[in-house]
Amino acid sequence: MTNLVFLNNNNEAVTDSLMVAEVFGKQHKNVIQSIHNLHSELGEKGKLIFQPTSYKDSFNREQLKYDLTKDGFTLLVMGFNGKEALQFKMAYIEEFNRMEEHIKQPQQLKPIDQIKLLMANSLDTEERLSTVESNVAILRNTMTIDYGQQQVLNNIKMQRVEKMWEEFGGIRVYDTKRKMYAKFGKDLKNAFAVSSYRDIAAKDFEEAINYAKAWRPSLF
Repeated sequence: MTNLVFLNNNNEAVTDSLMVAEVFGKQHKNVIQSIHNLHSELGEKGKLIFQPTSYKDSFNREQLKYDLTKDGFTLLVMGFNGKEALQFKMAYIEEFNRMEEHIKQPQQLKPIDQIKLLMANSLDTEERLSTVESNVAILRNTMTIDYGQQQVLNNIKMQRVEKMWEEFGGIRVYDTKRKMYAKFGKDLKNAFAVSSYRDIAAKDFEEAINYAKAWRPSLF
C-alpha cells in the first residue's frame, strides 16, 4: 500500500480525507462530518491538525476535503474498528514515520543549484558549457514530477475514476470503487514503467495527464 501520505506545501507529512475514506471504505461526507465533530471539540488546535483544502469532483465542481497531520489522522481513525481497519492504521502509521524520516534527511540540491555548482567547478568556459549542457539534458531526463504536479494527477485520477465508476461500477470485475482505483494506479504505473506515480518523469507529465484523462478500465 503506497501513496497514503504525502508532503503538503509546508513540507509536512499529511494524508487527506478522500484517501482515508477510500482506504477505510467510508463515505467521504461521513469522514468530513467526523472531522467537523472533532474540530468543534478541539477548537483552535483542530486547525493545526485538520487543514481545509479542496478538490474538483467529476463535474468539475470545487468540493471540500481536509489534509490531516499524523495527529489528526490518529484522532479521526481511533474509532474505526475491525481487523482490516487495524491493518490500514498500521500501514498509515508506517507511511507517516517513513515520510517524517525523509523530511529529516538533508534535501538534495535543486536542479538549478546543481548546474551552478557544476559551472563553478569547471576549469574553463568551453568545458563548463559542455558540462552544463550535458547535465541539463540528464536532469531533464531524470527529474520526477513535483508535489504540485502529483496533486494535479491525483485530482484527475479521482475525477476519471468517478466518471468510469458511473459507467462500469458494480460489474463483477469492479464490484467496489476501491478495485477501480487500484486498477487505475496499476495501469498508470505500467504505462510509464514506474513503481509509484510520484516517479513519473517531469518530461512525461503532459503525457501522463493525457493518459489519465483518457483512461478506461479493462473489463476482464
